[in-house]
Amino acid sequence: SPSPSGAPAGGRYLLIDSQGLPYTVLVAEPGGAAGGPPRGRAFWCPECGRSFAYLSYLQRHSITHSPLKPHVCRACGKAFKRTSHLERHRFTHAGRKPLGCPLCPRRFRDSGELAQHQRVHTGERPFACPQCPLRFGERNTLQRHLRRKHP
Repeated sequence: SPSPSGAPAGGRYLLIDSQGLPYTVLVAEPGGAAGGPPRGRAFWCPECGRSFAYLSYLQRHSITHSPLKPHVCRACGKAFKRTSHLERHRFTHAGRKPLGCPLCPRRFRDSGELAQHQRVHTGERPFACPQCPLRFGERNTLQRHLRRKHP
């Protein structure tokens, strides 16, 4: 039954992702149960354990575990899970890189790639390891560190 905040009480719920695949959602008990998601994150993925503050974020995340790749590039046949990834991929065929780095000659397809590259110049390391003092410039580098050093 829903809690006063409108979120369902703790338990398992079967949902359907945006590709039509069923998946199970784990919802934390009010007050936070041991072994559940961090405080303020009531929903977590049973596949990888990642937690989310909102059910809609978990639903968006669920596609990462789906084997389906319904968005296919007409030019080369490469398939993608998300429409946005297909749209970004299309730039590779056009050779279009409209965004230039103001500090060096490199150019990028989108603002996310440019922002990630600019960390090379600024030294920014926004991704902190929760287990040790190390910080990383890219999320995937942090994830690799966690797998290797803190299994």
